[in-house]
Amino acid sequence: MNSPSEKIAITVNTLLYIIQKSGGIYDFHKVFKIMYFADQKHLSRYGCAITDDTYIAIANGPVPSMAYDILKSLRGEGLFTSQKDQFTPYFELQINKHTVKAKKNPDLDYL
Repeated sequence: MNSPSEKIAITVNTLLYIIQKSGGIYDFHKVFKIMYFADQKHLSRYGCAITDDTYIAIANGPVPSMAYDILKSLRGEGLFTSQKDQFTPYFELQINKHTVKAKKNPDLDYL
């Protein structure tokens, strides 16, 4: 079982990986869809999800709760608002605040 800090590190590096593979800048919604299908495929192949995140249902589809809270913290919203400085070295919001840019490469040891 991963500790909360390990779960955050895994989620951050999963987000970085997806954004990097998508050209460095990507929409929240598309990142979350990719995470959902990657977790689903990994679960069916290996018996466990990549991120161990909890998915919540919203109008536009499933959203990984922790990943969404991490990205919302960059806007000053959500559960991780007080930890915003922990995530700003990794991500930068674009003008519309629904698009995120990766500022670092993922640490693949977490994936």
